[in-house]
Amino acid sequence: MPSAAATPATPAVSVTPAGSAGGGGVLERAVAWAEALCSEPRPADVAAFGGEGLLLRVDVPTRHGAEQPHLVHYRRTREGRWEAGWTMPWATQAVAVDGGYVCVRREQGRTLIVRRPAGGGPEQVLFSTPGRAGALAVRPGGSAVAVSTTTYGGPGEHPEDVLAGSDAVWAQGCDMTLSHAKQPQGPWQVHLLSLDGAPPRALTPHMPAGLALTGESAWSGPATLLLGVQRHHRDGIRRFGLLAQTLTPLTPLAPNAGDDAGGGGVVAELFSDSVDLCYPVQGEDGQVAYLATTVRRDNEPVSQYACLLDHLLQPRLLPAEGGLWQRPVGWDGPRRLLCTAESGPRRGLYVHDLDHGTWQPVPLPASVTSARIHAGRAAVLTSAPDTPPALDVTTLPTTTPTPAPAPAPAPAPAPATVTAATPGTTPAPATPASAVTASPSAPAVAASAATTPAPASAVAAPAVTAPAARGRVVERVVAAEAPVLPGRLSYRPQRIPTAGGEVASWVCLPEGPPRGTVVLFHGGPFKSWSDWSWRWNPWPFVACGFAVVLVEPPMSLGYPDAVRTGWRQWRGGTAACAAAQVEAVRGAEGLLDSPLALMGGSFGGYLALTTAETLNPDLVVAHAAPLDLAQVAESSDVGWQWIREFGDPTHWRPLYQLNSLFPRPVAAGTRVLLSHGLQDGLVPPTETLRTHRALARQGVRSEVAFFRSEAHPLSRPGNIRAWYRWVLSATTEELTPPNQPTPPTGEQPPAAGAQPASAGEQATRVGGLGPLDRERGLPPGPSAAAPAGRRRLAAPPLADVPAGDRLSWSASQSTPPAGQSRPDGRGPVPAAREDARTGTARELAPPVHESGPDTGAVPAVAAGRTGATRDGLTATDSLTAADGLTAADGFPAGAGAQAIAAGVHGSYDSHDSHDGHDGHDGHDGHDGHDGHDGHDGHDGHDGHGGHDGAGGRGGRGAS
Repeated sequence: MPSAAATPATPAVSVTPAGSAGGGGVLERAVAWAEALCSEPRPADVAAFGGEGLLLRVDVPTRHGAEQPHLVHYRRTREGRWEAGWTMPWATQAVAVDGGYVCVRREQGRTLIVRRPAGGGPEQVLFSTPGRAGALAVRPGGSAVAVSTTTYGGPGEHPEDVLAGSDAVWAQGCDMTLSHAKQPQGPWQVHLLSLDGAPPRALTPHMPAGLALTGESAWSGPATLLLGVQRHHRDGIRRFGLLAQTLTPLTPLAPNAGDDAGGGGVVAELFSDSVDLCYPVQGEDGQVAYLATTVRRDNEPVSQYACLLDHLLQPRLLPAEGGLWQRPVGWDGPRRLLCTAESGPRRGLYVHDLDHGTWQPVPLPASVTSARIHAGRAAVLTSAPDTPPALDVTTLPTTTPTPAPAPAPAPAPAPATVTAATPGTTPAPATPASAVTASPSAPAVAASAATTPAPASAVAAPAVTAPAARGRVVERVVAAEAPVLPGRLSYRPQRIPTAGGEVASWVCLPEGPPRGTVVLFHGGPFKSWSDWSWRWNPWPFVACGFAVVLVEPPMSLGYPDAVRTGWRQWRGGTAACAAAQVEAVRGAEGLLDSPLALMGGSFGGYLALTTAETLNPDLVVAHAAPLDLAQVAESSDVGWQWIREFGDPTHWRPLYQLNSLFPRPVAAGTRVLLSHGLQDGLVPPTETLRTHRALARQGVRSEVAFFRSEAHPLSRPGNIRAWYRWVLSATTEELTPPNQPTPPTGEQPPAAGAQPASAGEQATRVGGLGPLDRERGLPPGPSAAAPAGRRRLAAPPLADVPAGDRLSWSASQSTPPAGQSRPDGRGPVPAAREDARTGTARELAPPVHESGPDTGAVPAVAAGRTGATRDGLTATDSLTAADGLTAADGFPAGAGAQAIAAGVHGSYDSHDSHDGHDGHDGHDGHDGHDGHDGHDGHDGHDGHGGHDGAGGRGGRGAS
């Protein structure tokens, strides 16, 4: 696709009716759609942006069903076009430096930190480690880069050597995890890498007791390095703060100092009493912004803000209009901070003018997945549920709009607790500066040819001044490809009486009358459907002729007024409202009497099974769902995140039970497909096994598939492809009315073009994210004649999946209860089905009104995938860029599971996220991608959800 020199118009989408394509049945065409989806290179993150061009991270499917991360370099020509230059395989992250980039890549079992000239000349290895890399931070002035690394350790040793000679992993404290037992992790180390050829220097400080580094770092001026730290308390609470290390000429750094050597200098510890700090964003002059997550008080929901540090390292919150959760992504000069914030159907990019106390949106064609800022321009990766990712470079607005009346101020943070680890270094606490007010604005929705615009009253246009709009220049760099959409998309704001605020659903309709309804619930819970999803994509189901409803219930990102409805009330709040949302959409579309399937991953799988009691579906599909919440909180690698919301599992056991899946959620005879990754550390795989056994005993037609190489999300394209075949086949069988024949299920043998190209071929083609030809300005490659975006052949049978990736499958076929057999022989009819097709969904459980002990501090909630998140993984984690990769893929066995264990800021899912890989590897969180896993945020993805917190907001992502 040629680059655009002006604002790119949204391409018209030609729609093929679900039953109109020639050759093969409906199921074959749907499977072929999913096959093409799984074969495409996936733009994941804008890794670096500077004066020499930009680096885009792209995850490329390989022949053996895995993914290989690449960094692709683009440079701007004098004519204003962007051209792909070189690619770096097995590379995951980078920062821009003078003359080129410092990148992280994997080679022969080691992680390399290399300097690569922008022109693609020979690279210089700056550092090598057998472990993984965390953050890269360029020292102001550009002479050096600080890097955090960690190695895989051996079994923990008992202090009295009583376990000597065994393979036992010994530990003390409540922060022990099964992932650490599978692969022990060493502590984070910090090194300063000089760009002038000097040897690396150790900066790792002597850590105060009870603190551990998180792998995050940023420079606050050339002499002060801010290191992310966490403290895990005995009651299960985890807090996040900073360690400020001041380097002075009187404390020289020892070259190649050992891991136990202190880096020297003054070290001060910073923890705020009111917020947790994570995800630093550093400016060229040393200004730093953080994502601040409020500490829970009196069982109140958490919230997130952009946060600055004053000269005494005191936090200063920047509120957004309407209580929107925002996340810093970059600086445009010392006084203009760029943040993302999600509102309804769009995750927008906003400019905080710190001098004028205002903010204004940056007009963009779709939701922001990742963004980097440089010299008045932003390189932005955007997507939508009906639009695959596209990378644009846009100029930032320069005019200042007139401030509107100030919104309700953000809660002022309490003075931070600053402790000096070196005597005589304690700065006096300062009163936080007043919060910056914001002018009201909301993202606009640009509808494509395949999109039905939302009502004008539902989505407000951004308040952009005319001069800023006229002076804006947008240049298209590259766009991913996807098959032709088989239907149309619309966004439906919804007012549900019990929601506490506006929520919404997206509706995907085929061209013909829908044959049934498929409902998809996102993970998180703090995620949304505002992005394109490579994992939970609705269009293969639309290609089968089904209507698809993408539900955004309370606690979804973009609806801050509805968060309280679901906080600590998953069943009586979120699930009850989600069921009402589904019935409202079905009633509006005349689908109340049509067959129904409920599906989701992680928190979405929980909703699919929980709402089944009210909605009585014909099919339920759940992947990696947390169902017994107390069991998950006690055994999850991120159990502290559950304690943050629900409290101590011992003290609050009734609350956990009230929100867990009830004993008989699905009517006897209903078909249920359960799946889980055996390397999952966020939600133990025993959750799925236990639920499968219980459902089978109750007469449910339950099937279960365990993916042996996967962690929390399904991330390997070969496994996603197999999952789609399994689920599409079951959906077609269960949702076909008795008077309508089941579409043919036979598959044609795949032709040569149907399989993913080799890693080398895809790497050559990755710059164009599709056909690699001279029209796109890319070097010719061996696969140029086999365009990736044109494959339309059926997927290979399950037996063709490599043995290492093949799922383990079992099914239970229970004897139908007497008198409940379907006339068409498809098994028993669920009880009370007719009642579920009429009326309003009833509440699943009464609202929770708890009283009892407060559990104390709340861990950080990381926003999902802006800057690279994916569910359960983050780009900062070079080893785990491909979750669950085995030694055959060039990674240590089980690396994906370890990334989730080592995390810090997470989410229930990641992440997402942003999608499958949806997150940065490393910090596991409540949800998100796209490095840090987060509670589900802007992301993975990944959280919050974030950057893929324990998931992230990471659905972009997901499980």
